[in-house]
Amino acid sequence: MFNPFVNLIHGVFIAARRGQLLPILTVVLALLSVLSLFLESKYLRFFMKLLLVIASIGYILLCKLYSHSIRTIFNRQIPGTITQCIPSFIAHLSLLKPLEIIYRCITYRWRVLPDIIVLGEVRCGTTSLCQHLSSLPHFDCHSPFCLWKHPELDRKETFFFVGHYLRYVTPKYYRMCFPLSVERWWSLQKCRKFNSSRPFVTFDGCAQYLTSPTAPYLIAEAYRQANLPPPVLIACVRDPLEQAISWWQYENAAMEWGKSMGLNDFNASLRTDQYPPRDINSALEYSLGSNVNDLYQNANELYSSELLQKLRKENIDLRLPEWAMTWPGGQLTGIGRNAKYSENINRYERVFGSVFGERQSRYVTILPLEVQNNGVQMHEFLSDMLQQVSDRVESPVRSIYEKAVLEQIKSMTTLPAVHRNALIQRKQMDYKLSEKYNDFFKKERETLHQMLCIYNE
Repeated sequence: MFNPFVNLIHGVFIAARRGQLLPILTVVLALLSVLSLFLESKYLRFFMKLLLVIASIGYILLCKLYSHSIRTIFNRQIPGTITQCIPSFIAHLSLLKPLEIIYRCITYRWRVLPDIIVLGEVRCGTTSLCQHLSSLPHFDCHSPFCLWKHPELDRKETFFFVGHYLRYVTPKYYRMCFPLSVERWWSLQKCRKFNSSRPFVTFDGCAQYLTSPTAPYLIAEAYRQANLPPPVLIACVRDPLEQAISWWQYENAAMEWGKSMGLNDFNASLRTDQYPPRDINSALEYSLGSNVNDLYQNANELYSSELLQKLRKENIDLRLPEWAMTWPGGQLTGIGRNAKYSENINRYERVFGSVFGERQSRYVTILPLEVQNNGVQMHEFLSDMLQQVSDRVESPVRSIYEKAVLEQIKSMTTLPAVHRNALIQRKQMDYKLSEKYNDFFKKERETLHQMLCIYNE
């Protein structure tokens, strides 16, 4: 028992060195406890009690997030003993941000909603696009809060409407993931008083929203409740077969990550013993089969616009059922379903049209992966997107945004290099698909081509 306890203490110190607030608070408490042995002070005792209360609340939430993550995100069974739990708990101690979540939940009323939402698709260049947004030279662009301290996720995506926050998806709480309203106000004051051309913009880049059958309703309701125009919605796309293969490899790497934490047994009670599929053909059969089709249909009927308005009046918080996370039936149900770009994008067009009214221009802007590899085309895309942002801003400050867009257009220089994790390697094409799935991807490739032609008209 001694060695696991030492490992836990060591894990707390490692997480504190990485900047995690709860472990830092734990180390501070330990140091103050030692100090209190030599210094008698009622103020010190009061301060220690205050920190102890805060830390206790943080660890309670951390334990809940840990259990939720193991069961529904990693799709594993929680290890049977405390000793067996320690490796995965230490990993989550370094990954999760419970105190920050509490603070943001308390202050959600005074926060903004994002101007831009990158809906996905996964493995289609969403990380690259979000890094371009973060480095815009003529805009004061703010990245979102992510509950995961992970280099591929942090300051990029919130995971809010896919249930990572203990399955809570109540639209009004979406604001918790974004900056305080006073930051937007101060940014605009600087633009007005100091002739700055860097107006405030914020975004969310959760790549799992596009395929999610519930996210369109919840996102639209968040903006309807706030009496705001809809955000600029962006869907990144690529060749359907390349996307499927890349996602298969990515998810298998994630499952190996789970094993490295000592999480060996899958949560068959949630996903059944068919999950995870053993090869890409089995994954496609599972994803496109009747059982998963039924799950997606049931999820699509969870939160209609009318039901959301009724639940809002009754002040009821919304939680996704476990089976509906992150996509209904599990992460690997995205194989093949992610490739149905037209179906997924049209879902957003239909939902946003019903909430905000039909309009001549489309709600979703499409970005092919190839455009991100072309500097001139990417500049044009970013300029068009920022013009859409300025169009949704109220009249008194719209000119500030439009000025920044003009400066963005003038600076048609080489884009800064960004990390790209979506480009497929040649060796990934070695997978052998059955004939029916080759036909499936051929059909989806043709549908994507037709959709791009329509959107480019």
